Amino acid sequence: MDADVDRRFVISMRRTGLGDCLWSLASAWSYARNTGRTLVVDWRGSCYLRDPAQNLFELLFENDADIGGVPLFIQRGNEPHKVEGSVFPPWWGEPLEGRLERSDQLIFSERDMLRELFLSRRPIDAGTIVCDACLMWACREEDEREFYENMRIRRKIKESILEFCRSKFLGHNVIGVHIRHGNGEKMHDHEPYWGDLSATVERVVDEVRRLRRQSSFRNSRIFLSTDNIGVLQIFAREFPSLLTFKKKYRDPGDGALHTASNGFEGAVAALIDMNILSYCNALVRYPPTSAFSRLASIVVPTVVEYRIETGKFTES
Repeated sequence: MDADVDRRFVISMRRTGLGDCLWSLASAWSYARNTGRTLVVDWRGSCYLRDPAQNLFELLFENDADIGGVPLFIQRGNEPHKVEGSVFPPWWGEPLEGRLERSDQLIFSERDMLRELFLSRRPIDAGTIVCDACLMWACREEDEREFYENMRIRRKIKESILEFCRSKFLGHNVIGVHIRHGNGEKMHDHEPYWGDLSATVERVVDEVRRLRRQSSFRNSRIFLSTDNIGVLQIFAREFPSLLTFKKKYRDPGDGALHTASNGFEGAVAALIDMNILSYCNALVRYPPTSAFSRLASIVVPTVVEYRIETGKFTES
C-alpha cells in the first residue's frame, strides 16, 4: 500500500452475489467518507471467479484511485491486508495462530456492530475497520445514490447496458420486474416469500397486469430480471413480448446464479441486469429483501413491493 495513502482504513471484503457486494460497499464507502478514511475493496475469492487472487471489483469497474473523492485502494494478488493500529471488530486484530473460528453467530454480531457504527457516523480510534458481513441498510439512502452515481462501470459493460435500453426502451414506458427465487439456494430472509413457484409467480403477474391498467403504464413494455428459468417461462407465457437480457441460467434446483460455474460472464450479466432495471419507469420487486434490485429501488420513480405482513403489494 502506498506510503502517502491515509493510514486509517475501512476494508470491505465480500465474496457473495453482486447486489450484496455493492450494498455493503456503499455502506463502507459512506462511513469512510464521513470519517476521512481510505476505502479498501477486497472482492478476491469472489463466488463468480475461479482464481482466488483476482479482485472482481476491478474487473467490473474503472474506479482505481477514488470513489466520489473517497481515496480507494484495491487489494490485489495474494497479499495480506496491511492492517494499521487497532482493529474493529476486535476478532480481526487477534493473532492468526490460535484465533477462534469465525462462526455464523460471530458474523451476525459483527454485522450488527458495524451497522450501528455506520448509521451513527461517529468516528472511532481503531486504525482499521474490517467489514466482512452483509451491510444492507447500514447507510442513508441519499449516500447510496451518491455512491452509485460515482461508480464507473467498465466501458464495454456500460455500452451493453445503454444499447439494450436504447433499442428496447426508447419511446416506451417500461415496467421492470425483479423476482429473486434462489433456485435451490439457502434463502434466509427470502425464504418466507416462497411456496409453490407457479402460484407465487402468478401473484406477481397479477400485480404487473394491475399496474398496466393504470393510464400511465397502459401498453407498457415488461422487462424481467430473475435467477430462475421456471419464473422466466411463466412470464414469457403471460407476456409474449417480454424483454430480458440474455444470460445463462442453471437447471432448476441447482442453486444461485452467482457461482464460478457461470464465471465472470455471470457477474457481467448481473451488473447489466441490475442497471437495466434502474432505467425502467416502474419496478415490481419480489421479494423486497433482495439486494439485487436495491439500486433500481432507490432511483426508479414508481416502486411496488410485496409486503408479507399484509399479503399485498404496496407502492413505496
